[in-house]
Amino acid sequence: MHVDTGKPVGAHLLPVRADFDCAGLALASAVLAIVPQAVVWRRTAADYAASLHPAPFEPGVLNAACLGETPWVPALAAAMRASGRPAYEEALIEPPLT
Repeated sequence: MHVDTGKPVGAHLLPVRADFDCAGLALASAVLAIVPQAVVWRRTAADYAASLHPAPFEPGVLNAACLGETPWVPALAAAMRASGRPAYEEALIEPPLT
């Protein structure tokens, strides 16, 4: 993974967001390692719990062995292990305004 850090990031907010699964946690961790000024966005245990709802997002089983840790919010990894289900960021999309 390569992130162009030719411009200072400190003056800009770089939000990190991905699914609540092994790949999503790995992505967030990688971006935070490369760009320390980045911040996770809507990646808390409460956000995870809010994304756990039925249809149309019905995930399978979470592979807890590949989960890793969530140093930005340690309770997130714990909540994911306890639930045993992945969740998708699309579940947090607000309904369109009418």
